[in-house]
Amino acid sequence: MRCHQWLAEALTARVAAEKELEELWRDAQRAMIPEFATPAEETALHEAIQAEFDELRKADQMLSTRSALIIPALKAELEERGWMRRRWKPVPAGARSRRGRRVGTPDQRFTHRFVVQLPDNLGERLVRACYNSSKKSVEGLQEWRLAFGDGPRGSLHKGKFWLGSGPSRTDLRRKDALLAGITYPPDVLRAAAQRVVATSEPDSATLAADEPA
Repeated sequence: MRCHQWLAEALTARVAAEKELEELWRDAQRAMIPEFATPAEETALHEAIQAEFDELRKADQMLSTRSALIIPALKAELEERGWMRRRWKPVPAGARSRRGRRVGTPDQRFTHRFVVQLPDNLGERLVRACYNSSKKSVEGLQEWRLAFGDGPRGSLHKGKFWLGSGPSRTDLRRKDALLAGITYPPDVLRAAAQRVVATSEPDSATLAADEPA
C-alpha cells in the first residue's frame, strides 16, 4: 500500500511500541512457570500462553503487526462511513481486473509503502463498498471528460489538446463534486492507518518534503 513517508514512519514506530508491550506480557507469563516444572509441564504451559495470546490477538488486544493494528481501525473506518452493515453488490469481473490509473485517482506522489493482510471477508467488503459507493460518480466523471477533455480543467483529451468547448465554473464545480464522490480501497486503508497513528494528514509543505528532489 503506497503512502507518504510520515505515515510509514509513524506506523513503524507504533508497531515497535506494540512489540515491546507484547514482549513484556510474554515475560510476565513465562515468569509464572514453576522453576521445577517437568519438560512436559513446561511445554503445556508455553502452549497455554500462546493460546491466550492468540485469543487476545483475535480480540484486537495484541497489535504487534501492521495488519493487527490496521484491521480494527479499518472496521471503525467502514463503520463510520456506514459501509460495515450494508450488503454490497459484487464487483463485475471486468471492473475488478482493469489495469492502469483509475478514473478519479488524485494526483499524489507516494514515496513509501506498508503491507497489510486483510481477512477475505473484510477485504471483499472494502472492495465492494468502494466500487458501489463510487459507481455513479465514476460514470459522471467519465461523461464529464467526454464533454470537456481529461486535463485538470478539461484542456486535454487522450494526450492531445481538446478542441471542444471549455467547461464553465459550474461545470468545474460539478467535476470537483464528482471527484469527491470517488473512493478507492487504498484511500480507505490510508485513512485507517491514520487512525492507528492517531494523527491527521500533515499540511502540503510537510508532504512536499517527503518527495524526492
